[in-house]
Amino acid sequence: MQYMTSEERLIALDKMTNTRDLGGYETQEGYYTKSHHYIRASAPANATDEDLEKLYDYGVRVTIDLRSDFEKQAQPSPFKDYRDVENIEINLMDDAVVKVVPSEVKEYKDLGGVYIYMLEAHQKQIKAVFDVFKDHLYEGVLFHCSAGKDRTGIIAALLLELAGCHDHDIVKDYSESYANNQEIIEALKEMMDEETESYLTSSPRYMMIFLDYLREHYGSAKAYLYQSKKIEADKLIADGIAADLSDMERESMGYFGTTPFFISYIDDNKTARETYYSYRLYLYYSYLGDKKTAEKLLDSWAEMAKNGGKWRAWVRDVRRTYSWRYLRG
Repeated sequence: MQYMTSEERLIALDKMTNTRDLGGYETQEGYYTKSHHYIRASAPANATDEDLEKLYDYGVRVTIDLRSDFEKQAQPSPFKDYRDVENIEINLMDDAVVKVVPSEVKEYKDLGGVYIYMLEAHQKQIKAVFDVFKDHLYEGVLFHCSAGKDRTGIIAALLLELAGCHDHDIVKDYSESYANNQEIIEALKEMMDEETESYLTSSPRYMMIFLDYLREHYGSAKAYLYQSKKIEADKLIADGIAADLSDMERESMGYFGTTPFFISYIDDNKTARETYYSYRLYLYYSYLGDKKTAEKLLDSWAEMAKNGGKWRAWVRDVRRTYSWRYLRG
């Protein structure tokens, strides 16, 4: 298996615009994730006969429906009675009647907090999903929610982290949902107020927050799944690869990639955390080669440096890191 581009991973369907193969991602050990094995998707409720046929020909023999009972009743999955495909339902949402943004997650200021809530509140259901993966190691498994972004995004991130993929690829895989879902997003905006509209985005920052929490509290996806003896996480790890930070990320982030570093410069913990994720986003966009966005972050830091004191010291020290030279050349 070799590397696949985003265009190659995207499975072109008429009514399931956010359907993607998780194959072709490089792991930290130099292997690549298998294609035609794990497919993330949006809801197939409006899929055409041609869409279903294409997915079947692609190798899909198992589907995991992560939606609530309300969503499934409103938009039934055509995979329930499709050929020899096994359709498995695992509810990753608590609300009996799901609104556009469920009431239980509105207390969080952004989706990063929502994902942390889901990781903690739905451990049993998440582990049930990975039980399905474990029981179907040689079949194509498609998992989906409604938009294929949040619930599906969490499962995809855990799966890629478990395989030992690089953080920048996990974040990029998550963030691609926004562009793929433009048609759905425009329709949903008409149903939402300005306060909750931000839940439609898939900012790289949200996945960074989720991965940081996972590592801080569990160490890795493997350790998270091992909390349940029912899960044999090793069986899901290709060639015994364990999740960890890559050498590139260690070199580029180093001590500068930790919240305590920023707190040592900035007394306000909230501001320190904001600065930390600003720096993480800088690394991410630098890696993608998006110099325009990365330069904007550098310019904002230059403005901070004008305030002198600890801000100036922080910008000075960051300039000395590998990551700064990585962009500047």
